[in-house]
Amino acid sequence: LSQRRGPAPRAVIPGSAVGPAPGGRPQRARRALPGPGGPPLPRDDDRASVTNRLTASLTLRQPLRRGRGREVTTATERAAAKELEAQQFDLQHAVAIRLRATVVEYWLTTAARRALEISKESEQRSLVLLETLRRLIEAEVLPRADLVQLEADLGSRTANRIAAERTLHAAHRRLAIEIGLRFEEAERLPLPVDRFPAFETDADLLSATALARQARATRSDVRAALSRRDAAEILRRAAKDQLASRLDLVVTPSYQSVELGGAASDAFGPLSGGVDGFGGFVGFEFERPLGNRRARGDLLQAEADLRQSELEVDQIAERIGVLVLDSAQAVADRRAQLERITAAQELFATVVENEEKKLRAGTSTLIDVISQSDRLTGAQQRQVNAELALALAMLELRFQSGTLVDQVGDQIAVAADDLLTLRGIGDE
Repeated sequence: LSQRRGPAPRAVIPGSAVGPAPGGRPQRARRALPGPGGPPLPRDDDRASVTNRLTASLTLRQPLRRGRGREVTTATERAAAKELEAQQFDLQHAVAIRLRATVVEYWLTTAARRALEISKESEQRSLVLLETLRRLIEAEVLPRADLVQLEADLGSRTANRIAAERTLHAAHRRLAIEIGLRFEEAERLPLPVDRFPAFETDADLLSATALARQARATRSDVRAALSRRDAAEILRRAAKDQLASRLDLVVTPSYQSVELGGAASDAFGPLSGGVDGFGGFVGFEFERPLGNRRARGDLLQAEADLRQSELEVDQIAERIGVLVLDSAQAVADRRAQLERITAAQELFATVVENEEKKLRAGTSTLIDVISQSDRLTGAQQRQVNAELALALAMLELRFQSGTLVDQVGDQIAVAADDLLTLRGIGDE
């Protein structure tokens, strides 16, 4: 919308006279001045000398070569969506890592609790044996010198129990820290009550190779790398499109309206009236940069990013395959080890019971009873360690196979059975 003042047209002012001057010269028109208080003279030339113009246009551009199509125009948006998807997978993997660390501390605390129970049982066996020895000494079945040896053994077992209490306290603190509790809340954190997970023969048999193949396709860090690879491919295609020359169809429809008038209200006259008309322009725009080195450089960078993303996917997938196979083998080995140690522990318990009977009958010595009791305590500790190793191996297999956590809608869910068994680990 514009306003322009043009040259005033020539006009005769009322009250003026034009005639020949003396001597034949033209006489200049003279304006009759109004008297005092008279009306001002009209000025019709002001309105005719001002032009008010309204121009409205719209330019429509349709790429015919470079930048044509949804795949190119939405490349940045689609790549950002893939990056967002990758970050969601990163979050899921980070939760799995934190959960694994917390469960490890939980099982370590459980092992410390079981070790304390074994130390207390060992101390109690020594106390019972001490009472039995005193009765045998009073009955003059055994010499009083054996009492000193048994009291020394009891002191050693008591010291082991105190050390086990300290170990449990430290493990309990680490568990509270791993969970993220404050100091006041850590004091109220209960001790673990779950037993170590058991490997169920029928339900937990699985194909390690199939599990590794499944993990390479479904684990969250692999899926994050795949999403980033897809984003890099989208940007590479968009960068390749920039190598083409630009050819655009340009259509510019326009509208004009003109109104004369010098008043302030006349400035908006073209909006409601005046002389109007429609016009337009249709043409092509062509552009081809010399060398196009910038676009070539962008393409090389995009191709390098894509290659890096592909290598990252391959590296993560291969590492996961190896780790899943190793974790599955570790579960099988720990299970076999636990079975042997459990059988040995049961045999040692029978041996200690028999030695105590023989001691009361006078056919065994105190040294034999103490020795077998120590072996039983050691077997029980090895059983706890084997149970802990199996629990950690099962946890590691869950983590490496990508079945430790699940994505349920927008939430990350953890099933309690997934921390205690391997059921459903190979389900598609």
